[in-house]
Parts: sequence; C-alpha cells; structure tokens
Amino acid sequence: QRRNWHMTNIGIPGFWPHVALYVGTPEEIEAYFSELDFQPVETIKALYPDAFQALEKADESGYPMRVIEAIRPGVVFQSLETSARCDYLGVLRPTLGKAEKFKALLGALSHFGKPYDLNFDFTTENALVCSELVYKAYRAGGRLPLYPEIINGRRLLPPNRLAEQAVSEMGEGGAFEFVLFLD
Repeated sequence: QRRNWHMTNIGIPGFWPHVALYVGTPEEIEAYFSELDFQPVETIKALYPDAFQALEKADESGYPMRVIEAIRPGVVFQSLETSARCDYLGVLRPTLGKAEKFKALLGALSHFGKPYDLNFDFTTENALVCSELVYKAYRAGGRLPLYPEIINGRRLLPPNRLAEQAVSEMGEGGAFEFVLFLD
C-alpha cells in the first residue's frame, strides 16, 4: 500500500511503504479452509481467543474486520475498507497450499496485540513492523522466498523489497501470483 503524502514515504525506502495481510472474516475463514481435517474457526478461538474476539468486531462504519497489519499502535485488525484506503494498492497471493496458508494465518494471529516496533528490528519477537508481520506469518506457514537483508546495520525486509522479491517469484510454478493493482 502507498498513501501519498504520508511521512512513512520519507523514512521507508522504495515506492511501497506498507504491507498487510488479508485474513477474511470468521465466516470466510471457515469456508475457505473447510476442506482441512479440522474446524478452522474453532482452532483460532482455542489458540488465540483475544485475536478471534477482535476479528469478530466491525469497525466504526460497520465494516467487518478482514485485514491484520502492524501499524501504530501495533498489530491490529482493520476492515478492508479502512486498510485499503490508499492511493496505490497491489495484491499478491502466495501459491502455498491451504494447510500452509492456515499455518501462516495462525502465525499472524500469534502476534496480534503486540506493539509497533519503532526500532525496526526483525530479530525481536516482542514488537513488529508491517513487513515483519508478513514475513514471520509466512515463515510459520511454510517457506516463501522472502529474505530479510542487512540495511543500516539492521536485519529487515522493507515492504518495497518484499514486493520486489515476490514479483521476482511470480509466473509458472512461482511462489506468488498477481491478483490486483489499483492506482
């Protein structure tokens, strides 16, 4: 995501300064993962009750929560309508199987409520930035070709670099597929 005239455009390198994960509503999660040998929503409720309770809510405008992202004040759920309210939006989908995607969903939910990492430090688990949430979620779900780098002495994966790595892995048999670009 890119929002023109946001301060993050100054401090975060590249065109894309933010990344988020679409998770869907509990009903969408249940429908999408229904072919797995367990009840996805019941699993989430049991493992991450606080995250599930937040996911069930609607935003101030009545839209359902569908996106998990790390913003200030931390890892939160937002409606797609709020999260995607930006000047540019690119959507990429990993080509993992449903079991791996569910593990990635659980990986993301495990970070719900953690604060935003103002130090941009990928080596810690107690606070996260947006691209770190995506990276760590999919690291939990299976191997995707996303590789943090050392930038200014810190290990991280800026959103723009994450997008570049994903685009380089698109195509026949690739790890990602293109879904949408909105300008």
